[in-house]
Amino acid sequence: MLVNATSQDAIGIWGAFAHTTFLKSYLDAQVPSQLTPNFNLKITDTPFPISKQLENLNKTIAGTDAAILMTIAWMMISDSLIQNIIKERQRNVKHQILVSGSSLMAYWLGHYLADIMFQSIPAVVGIIGVHAFGLDIPDIAYLFGAIVLVNPAFLYFFSFFFDKDETGSLVIKMFYFVFGIIAPIAISIL
Repeated sequence: MLVNATSQDAIGIWGAFAHTTFLKSYLDAQVPSQLTPNFNLKITDTPFPISKQLENLNKTIAGTDAAILMTIAWMMISDSLIQNIIKERQRNVKHQILVSGSSLMAYWLGHYLADIMFQSIPAVVGIIGVHAFGLDIPDIAYLFGAIVLVNPAFLYFFSFFFDKDETGSLVIKMFYFVFGIIAPIAISIL
C-alpha cells in the first residue's frame, strides 16, 4: 500500500495503515498462515467538510477576482470612450456638427446612446459569465445596468478636466486601478 505523505489526510491514512499492519501481524501469529495472505482491510477515508469560514473566504476571493476582472474590462472600455470624447473636442467635431445644423442635445444624446450600446455588449457577456461560473453576485443585472447608464455620463464630466487624450486616458486608468483593483483587495483583506 502506498501512502501519500504530503496529503492533508496522511495522518489518518497512516493510522489506518498502521492498524492494518498490526492486525495482520497479530493474525499471522494467532491464526494459521494459510488464511492471512488473502487478508485485506478496507479503509474508507472521508475528509472533513469545508468549514463556513473557509467557504466564506473562497467566496470573498472569487468575488474579488471577478470584481478585478470586470474592472479591467471596464477600464479599457472607459479608456476608449474618454479618448474619443477628448479627441473630438481637440478636433472641434462638436462645433462642426453644430455649424451643420444639428443641435447640442442631439450631439450629446447620440453620443450617450452609442456609448450605452457599446457598453451593453460586455455587460451582457459579464452577466452570462457570472451565471455560467456560478458566482454568487446578487442582482448582477441591475449592477451592470447601472454602470452602463452611469459610466458614459461620468466619463463626459471627467473628460472636461483634460486637454490631451493621453492625459485623460492615464488618469482614468489610474482611477479605475485605485478604486476597482486596489480597493476591493484592501476591503477583502480588512
